[in-house]
Amino acid sequence: MTDFITNSAKITPYRRRPRHGGSFVTAYSHEPTADNPAAELGNLYCVAEVLVPGRQSENLIDLVIETFGNYYYNQANQPFPLARFEQAVKETNRQLAAYVDKGNAAWIGKISAILAIVVGNEIHITHTGSAEGIIYRHHQPTNMTSDASPRSSTPTRTFGVVASGELETGDRILLATPALVHHVSAAKLTATVSHHSPTTAIAELGQLIDKLAADRVAAIITEITTPELAASQVLDSKPTEVTVGTPANAAEAVKQIAVPAATDTIKQSSLFVQQNSRRALKQLHKTHQNSNPSSANLA
Repeated sequence: MTDFITNSAKITPYRRRPRHGGSFVTAYSHEPTADNPAAELGNLYCVAEVLVPGRQSENLIDLVIETFGNYYYNQANQPFPLARFEQAVKETNRQLAAYVDKGNAAWIGKISAILAIVVGNEIHITHTGSAEGIIYRHHQPTNMTSDASPRSSTPTRTFGVVASGELETGDRILLATPALVHHVSAAKLTATVSHHSPTTAIAELGQLIDKLAADRVAAIITEITTPELAASQVLDSKPTEVTVGTPANAAEAVKQIAVPAATDTIKQSSLFVQQNSRRALKQLHKTHQNSNPSSANLA
């Protein structure tokens, strides 16, 4: 079996203090290194937009990432990634319902988000709202979120259908908030994402989108490759993250620099997942030994 690795880059909006914006938009990735036992469970990616002003939108995304990541890596009791993914989705929906029960309901119907796990040659993805997940293979796009259902008004069904697929070397995955696909044509997206490395692609897309709807654009581009191919490529010195919508002058940047909450919380969530993954993998290996399962056949 071919060993697959990922090469990822992201676009994120410049973060203003919550009271200065009417939404919260972010892109998050957790890619365990090869020496981390969690690597066997794959990489976690999330792109999200919440059209609610104030701290509640940040707290909501923190809750989604924290719950899903912790449950998928640490608490799911199934041996296979797809089953763990489905359990993590259900738990995330349960926690969102509990969040609403505490009086936090303004976000219902105002969230667009994607959760994805890339593990080996498989991808598992779920979404809500108008977020887009597209796979480019041989320069041809396949939309994994094309069967989007209307925004759920029930928190327990926020994240609904789970889509799974097999990946090939050279595939590129785009996860994006709605604003990116609304402001960049499908033809331009295909040409940019499928013909360039992720870092080059986000640099080009960042230039296109900057100053347009930059505060609502977040995206992750991931390339599926192999260690041999990666070693043969020229080292790319471009940044792996592009920030769009930055202030035009230094004074404005200093004025808005007090950005707390979500970034730090998400980083802590990532560390929490890393620190607890070894315990989860021990349990996973024990389950494998006891059940001796056959390989999963995912379409």
